[in-house]
Amino acid sequence: GRMWEGMWQAPTLEGATKASAVAVRRWASGAVGRRVLGFEHQTSHRLFEFDVRRVVCGAERAAALARGGGPGERRWVGSEEAMGLAMSSPQRRIVREIGFGGMVEVKQRATGMAATAEGQV
Repeated sequence: GRMWEGMWQAPTLEGATKASAVAVRRWASGAVGRRVLGFEHQTSHRLFEFDVRRVVCGAERAAALARGGGPGERRWVGSEEAMGLAMSSPQRRIVREIGFGGMVEVKQRATGMAATAEGQV
């Protein structure tokens, strides 16, 4: 199975290598803001690099993002509610460090739009 499947996360673009700026914009369906947090997370057999960017959008884009395109559930939450959800340590760090108020999704082969994660085996 995939890492952290079934847990909540900020919408995340995943890949074995760092995504290009064009790929991130295409995936996010528009402009992506500046980097607000970057860190590495080591598991027993993988190193993940997180590049977290804030996205500000109007009501129309927010509704489109919430509908998403994958099988996972998505919803907008505040940081207090997000901290009560089942999340991996790196996702909880994102919520805690950036004062998260945004979208979360259940990880079920679905991706979204706030952090990019590179995994190296």
